[in-house]
Amino acid sequence: MKYLCCENCFQTVAQFDEVTYPVSSEQFVSKFPPERRVPPPWIPGVESRYMMCPFCRKRVFNVPDPKRLYASDNYDGTKRYWVDLEVADE
Repeated sequence: MKYLCCENCFQTVAQFDEVTYPVSSEQFVSKFPPERRVPPPWIPGVESRYMMCPFCRKRVFNVPDPKRLYASDNYDGTKRYWVDLEVADE
């Protein structure tokens, strides 16, 4: 389990196991445990360019078509790092 971090405010905004390119909202789930019943920050089917951070209200990604994610291995978002996505050659 990894946590997606906003590229602007560095807050953790969602959790994921595996993300494939192209990035879309249904690849992420709420960062809260299921017993809290907090919905994910985006509805399914939202493209990466429209995924807005619930904290700073800016886009989560600084590019419209991200090929890497800013992530953390823990809930509080410390020790953030980049995760490169596998992109098929065109």
